[in-house]
Amino acid sequence: MSPSEYRAAMTTAPLLKRKWVRHRDFDYSQAVPCSVTVCAMGRRAIFIRPDVNGVVIDCLQHEAERLGFRLIAYCLMPDHLHLLVIPPGAGKDVSAFVGAFKSRSTRLLWAKGLEGRVWQASFYDHLLRKDEDIEAVANYIVANPVRKGIASSPEAYPFSRTF
Repeated sequence: MSPSEYRAAMTTAPLLKRKWVRHRDFDYSQAVPCSVTVCAMGRRAIFIRPDVNGVVIDCLQHEAERLGFRLIAYCLMPDHLHLLVIPPGAGKDVSAFVGAFKSRSTRLLWAKGLEGRVWQASFYDHLLRKDEDIEAVANYIVANPVRKGIASSPEAYPFSRTF
């Protein structure tokens, strides 16, 4: 397909409807453990500099404390972030927490010289069921670098932690 044919096809192609990724009837401010994945814009590997990663992790911990979320585990990978949180209740929901984190971390990263959008527009979540072991999920999150072949053990990867 030539570039002009591709442009023509893209301008006439119907837009895909974005999939709703949240449970419509669930109150995300309930104190239910929630596993969250936030991706870098375009899945770019922008979290490869220790100074940048430190800003993101400090921001994550700051926002969790500021909003009263219990941060159970996190793992900052080169192109995405996994975390396990428990909302405090009182109307403070996971979307508000993730939005505040993404907004503040973006501004801090711009100050570090990054340009443009840092995060994708939404995020993925998984509400832990009663039969899911929170410690096992936390350990799974911090083992991500080992499964991806970028660390020999969870302890050897400096950008993940369980609490």
